[in-house]
Amino acid sequence: MNNLRNCKGVQTVFRKCVTSTLLLASVSLLSLAGSASGDPLSGAIFTTDAGCNKVNGNIYDTKEDVHLNGGPAKTGAAGLPEGDYYVQVTDPTGATVLGTSGSGTPIHVNANGEFAQCYELCLIAPASGGGCFDNTPNNGGEYKVWVSTISTFDNDSTKTDNFKVRASATCDKAVCISCPVNLEVPCSLVNGQNVKVDYDPPIVIPDDATVECVPPSGSDFPAGQTTTVTCTATKGADSDSCHFDVTVDTCPSCTLTCPLDQNPCNDSGLCSAVATYLTPSCEADVVVTCDPASGSAFPVGPNVVTCTAKQGDTVVDSCSFNINVKDCEAPDITCPSEPITKCNDTGVCTANVSFDVTATDICDANPTIVCTNQDGTVVKSGDSFPSGTTTVTCIATDASGNSSTCNFTITVNDCEKPVVTCPGDKNVTAGPCSATASVTFSVSVTDNCDGTADTIVCKD
Repeated sequence: MNNLRNCKGVQTVFRKCVTSTLLLASVSLLSLAGSASGDPLSGAIFTTDAGCNKVNGNIYDTKEDVHLNGGPAKTGAAGLPEGDYYVQVTDPTGATVLGTSGSGTPIHVNANGEFAQCYELCLIAPASGGGCFDNTPNNGGEYKVWVSTISTFDNDSTKTDNFKVRASATCDKAVCISCPVNLEVPCSLVNGQNVKVDYDPPIVIPDDATVECVPPSGSDFPAGQTTTVTCTATKGADSDSCHFDVTVDTCPSCTLTCPLDQNPCNDSGLCSAVATYLTPSCEADVVVTCDPASGSAFPVGPNVVTCTAKQGDTVVDSCSFNINVKDCEAPDITCPSEPITKCNDTGVCTANVSFDVTATDICDANPTIVCTNQDGTVVKSGDSFPSGTTTVTCIATDASGNSSTCNFTITVNDCEKPVVTCPGDKNVTAGPCSATASVTFSVSVTDNCDGTADTIVCKD
């Protein structure tokens, strides 16, 4: 550790002041309301190191390490009004001026509302006798820097920021501790609940005292809340305590709201449908993707679309909805294009008739085909059909219940002649004095369709 300056008026054993490595860049932004015109002075000022990096807890090793910068308080916020500004350094109460720019305005704010550069505070707010601003009377080594549009540093035209310098701390008792100034920590984690906060160790005299801070540096601090950190330095039976506040900003939020479910019909001739939807979004800085993407072809049936919001590789929220594609297209059915005509089968008044009915469907490879006659009786190819004309109606139905119909006729003609059975030859004798004789005989007729003939005509 580096030794800090000797502290006047204290015992020799307490003359060393501890230094520490600065950990996480942060800033404490303190703004006084108002400007000379009555409007609030926008923007903020903050101390930094020589590289213009904000210093966590605003604790610096020496006064020469302190630089000054200014601009928007946060991304997207307003900057300072363009122009030239006065600067002064005081004790934390503002009662004692330790250094000032006097009648000069060494700070220039550009058109973007930002300091033209990081200014070394010792150079722009020198002590009255020259050199860096005087040491603070505050035992904790705390200062306040003021930047104003007017030389009187009225509160309504001024921005301030407090900082501490380890080399300026003094101690008038056995153990002294000085905490970092209050921290305001941004949160960029979307939907985050906690933020890990690293802060610099407090200034402790003597440097071999044991220090404990609760919650310790590196802890998770709740977002959107202010947590008080209490630090205690102990050496032997002596101790001293201090505290500071860590305020973590509310984390940006993202709640995805997916579109309502969709129930489109298939695109004509396809077993799918191209569906579009509005990809959900939120105001946070995230990337939202949906799978399958809008404009994809969704197959017939249920499809789940999942939308995910990511910040980097971290999923911060997700939602899902359904695209249920319905098969609304009926099968194509083909019946015989010409009527079927056939003679009866031998000996019967019917004919076994074969026919071909086919059906195709965009989604169902094997749609069901059912054919019936005019009486509603199911018939199939190869069945026996009666003499006469039968109208066959066929219905093809796919797995989704869509159906189409075609019909044709089957005509069975009776092409078989009746069968006549005559008696055998007869020899008869004519009566006396007669050239004729009365003969009785029996003739029978059978038919495959009519059964028996209604009329039999015999001729000699």
